[in-house]
Amino acid sequence: VSKSLCIQELLLIPSLLRVIADLSFGRSSLSVNASHAMIITALKTLSSMTHENLKACDQIVDTYDWKVTCLPVSCRKDANCNGGATKKISGLDILFSHLYKTVASGGELDSIENKADYDSAIYCLTILSNVVEMSPNRSKGIFEKMVVSETSAISWLAQWVVSRTSGFKRSVMQASFGSQDASHADEDVGLKEGEEDNLLAAGNGFVLLASLMIDESNSFPVSSIRSSIIDELPQHRIQFMINTLKAFCNFYHYSVGDLSVAVIFPVKKLISGLELLDQDQGTEEEDDQSTF
Repeated sequence: VSKSLCIQELLLIPSLLRVIADLSFGRSSLSVNASHAMIITALKTLSSMTHENLKACDQIVDTYDWKVTCLPVSCRKDANCNGGATKKISGLDILFSHLYKTVASGGELDSIENKADYDSAIYCLTILSNVVEMSPNRSKGIFEKMVVSETSAISWLAQWVVSRTSGFKRSVMQASFGSQDASHADEDVGLKEGEEDNLLAAGNGFVLLASLMIDESNSFPVSSIRSSIIDELPQHRIQFMINTLKAFCNFYHYSVGDLSVAVIFPVKKLISGLELLDQDQGTEEEDDQSTF
């Protein structure tokens, strides 16, 4: 029985990835609503299967000999991707391409306008975070080489995640979410009605970006990934990520209650990792200034 289940698992994940690729970028006779429903089901299943499951995550990173046209994601021209001359695509390529298609229009950042797109984006971010957590070395190597709309995919992702915070960026900068000490004059900079989805999208996005950044090694490709992300962050840089993730945790706790522990605990571990990274970055900047 266990051998049979293992075979089914090996078949299921590539099949789900192929469903997403074909419905999102291929030709389909299904209606738009039916396609969206099938994609959401596939993403939801992948989200569950990749949670703390190394075998599943490795299959997302694996490459496949599929002829899928019009994927917006490509490989940096100076990088050797997916075995060189043989054109293969990985599950990461498919998922990131679907995320990009869902939230962008013509390569420009765009707002999420309906629940189906919003759910797709959140599921994609969750799956990608799961994969980076379980298979960091392989996935980070692919992410570092990934290009979308002629720019680094990581840079684009950081830009999009930061754009989700535009309605409450000032509160994040001031770390004033839920603060008892916030002045009456600053009441207009809190989380406004309708911004909850943006906070959740930004929180999930920063979880993925933090997972890509945090690593004991400071060597390539981690150093390149960190630089790409930090360059897109607003004032206070890494501290901005930390404050947004803390706001995300607070909102999640007040919305869900005790059940939020399963989500908040791993995010708090990421926050601790970012705080250490922020301290290291500050020390490096001081050392650089002292040399002049």
